[in-house]
Amino acid sequence: MTEVERPNRDKQRASVKRDAPAGQIEAIYNLGLSASTDSSVLPKFLIAIKDIDEYWSKFTVENDSMLEAMIELATDKDFVVNVEIEVRNTVLSAKALANQLRNSSAASEVTSEVSQNDKPSLVYGSPNAESVTNPTAQLGPVIAQYAPAGSQICLPEIPLPTFDGRLQNWPDFRDRFSTLVDQKAHLTNIEKFYYLLGCLQPGPTDVVKGITVSDATYSLAWSALVNRYDKPRQLATTLVNNMLNATVHHSESPNALINFLNVFGENIAMLKSLNIPDLGSFLIFAISVRYLPSTSRRLFEQNNRLDFPTVDSLLHFIKDRVEVLENADPSTASTVKPSVEDRANKSKANSSKVVTSSSKPFRSSPVALVANASSLDPVKCEQCSGVHPLFLCPEFKDLYIDERYTLVSRHRLCMICFASNHWANKCKSSCSLCNGRHNSLLHRDNSHAKVLPQDQ
Repeated sequence: MTEVERPNRDKQRASVKRDAPAGQIEAIYNLGLSASTDSSVLPKFLIAIKDIDEYWSKFTVENDSMLEAMIELATDKDFVVNVEIEVRNTVLSAKALANQLRNSSAASEVTSEVSQNDKPSLVYGSPNAESVTNPTAQLGPVIAQYAPAGSQICLPEIPLPTFDGRLQNWPDFRDRFSTLVDQKAHLTNIEKFYYLLGCLQPGPTDVVKGITVSDATYSLAWSALVNRYDKPRQLATTLVNNMLNATVHHSESPNALINFLNVFGENIAMLKSLNIPDLGSFLIFAISVRYLPSTSRRLFEQNNRLDFPTVDSLLHFIKDRVEVLENADPSTASTVKPSVEDRANKSKANSSKVVTSSSKPFRSSPVALVANASSLDPVKCEQCSGVHPLFLCPEFKDLYIDERYTLVSRHRLCMICFASNHWANKCKSSCSLCNGRHNSLLHRDNSHAKVLPQDQ
């Protein structure tokens, strides 16, 4: 026997041996359907249902053998795992039917809404038998048929939800699946696992495809999905972006207004359901952060410790980043353009003609009692908010010299000329009294300087 003939023979043998227990499982299910309308068949069905787990075990063994043979033949891409899901659904349907019939008060009064249309369609022995059109549609009735013990009410079918991997669809899927499957004590973990696989679409399936289907690994698979998709912060940002990127309608029509309600109504409702502590501040944050460079956004996220950041936390971070960048490279500070407020103050000062011809001219010199000519432009005083340079402020001159140092440092001004567009190491001026690297108003031997009294 050649190397190719042996795997082919193994595949054929496994296929035949797999079809036998699958056929037995289907026969037991059909027997249950008959028992639901004919009470005389019920005892036979309740006996046969005891063997269904044994047939299921045989099926899985031969199914695995068939897969191994196909792997050896390098044809494993043709192996579709859905046939195992179909057979498992038949097992679950048969067990659910048996439980329903056992709970009936009298076998003669048993009625069932189960029809042949609900039975999973299996064609064993066919090379294309490994296909499922809609596994989820088969799972819904199984869950719905469970009624309270002693109840003869046939509940309507509750279809299980599906999940496509989009964050905005995760909360609904999580809550519905938890209620219908995860919290059901009468379901085994392996049954829950198969239900879960039937609900996942491509994308989410990749999250759990490496996890072996077993009773012990269901919680691992569910946790993997929760860790991957249960992200309230990312969901909130997605919802805000959905509204910011919504289509702008230029003409009024019922369809346009309905679309507006659908987009904003749905996203706002989901935002509220997230119970964000300060929703207004988070909304402003989500809008503001879009305008930052990607590097700044990444650094902010690395330092962020809030589940839902606020705009205040963002502004505080940006101010710290400005200080870090300027300290690391002081030359960058001189390239900062004047702010809108600075330009407005300057324009207002020029229009009011604060600087008149009676003002004493200042000579241009390397000393720093005053700054260079650009310092004479009317600006907002850091001490009293008046429209004059800091070195002309009477209130500033009345401060103790240590208080002057504190104010200049707090406003991050040049220690030599009190300018705000460069640091002292870039300043060409010096003290007019000692040629030191400080302003004359900060000179401690200055007779005009007030020194804080020493503690006695």
